[in-house]
Amino acid sequence: AWVWWRVLQRIVTGEGFLVNLSRPSAAVEKTSTVRQDTTWFNWLPADVWQMALKELKTIWRTPQRRVGLIQGFILPIFMIAVFGLRGGGEAASPDVARFSSAFLPIYALFNFWANSQNMLGMETVGLSAMFLTAVPRQRVLLGKSLGLAVVSGIPLLILGLVLSIVQSNALNLLLAPASLGLGLVVLGVMSLASVYLAVPAQFERKTGQNSFSGGGGCLVGLATLFVVPSAIGMAVLPAAAPIAIGIATQQTWLIILGTVISVFYGPFMLWLGTYLGGRILVTREPELLEATRPRGAVS
Repeated sequence: AWVWWRVLQRIVTGEGFLVNLSRPSAAVEKTSTVRQDTTWFNWLPADVWQMALKELKTIWRTPQRRVGLIQGFILPIFMIAVFGLRGGGEAASPDVARFSSAFLPIYALFNFWANSQNMLGMETVGLSAMFLTAVPRQRVLLGKSLGLAVVSGIPLLILGLVLSIVQSNALNLLLAPASLGLGLVVLGVMSLASVYLAVPAQFERKTGQNSFSGGGGCLVGLATLFVVPSAIGMAVLPAAAPIAIGIATQQTWLIILGTVISVFYGPFMLWLGTYLGGRILVTREPELLEATRPRGAVS
């Protein structure tokens, strides 16, 4: 009788059988956990590298931004031809080789500044959705900046490596990480500036005005063209000054000093810019949404 009662209980309630059904889901859970643990970007917080990855995908999927990315890779090729060789394939003179080293920091400052223009406005209609996430605003700016650092830094490092080989000048190899540090300073300043100077970017516009037309006004335009570059110049001065003086006076120790300063100063300024920008962004989200709303759109 007891055996019959236990059989009926198992048939009616599923006791003893449903327990086994949970094992596959546990195995799937374990598999997904293992896959997460083998991610290449474990050294970064998940939300930061997801924002960086999203930025890279957005740059490639947007035709206008993809053109800028390709131009950033093409420009170093022309610079290698100008500074590396002269007529007849002869090597460049020592003076040209020395002063060509100054091109690396200048190229880094311009390329990082150009690629990080309107950092938040580039989100277009996705900006409101991004503000709905629970990601801390500093990490939003940090992730976007890291994505832009990858896009701007790879051609810079390639240019430094190729110039050092073509000119047999190790100075270019030393200046490549220094220029990358200066670029991180630029991203820190642009992260903070993007909170105040965002304008609508209408990439879907195919005729008529350009992608950045009709937004921001005169003051935003003047600030973007004059105030922000001036702020960048003052921000990079502690690291750029020793490098510039060292190149002009042929003092290698000054260049090494500037390189060491920029390697540590750049990440710090990037963190500081994203930290301050994130704190301000929390209080300015409604203003940013209004500033980046395409002209003529219904609010």
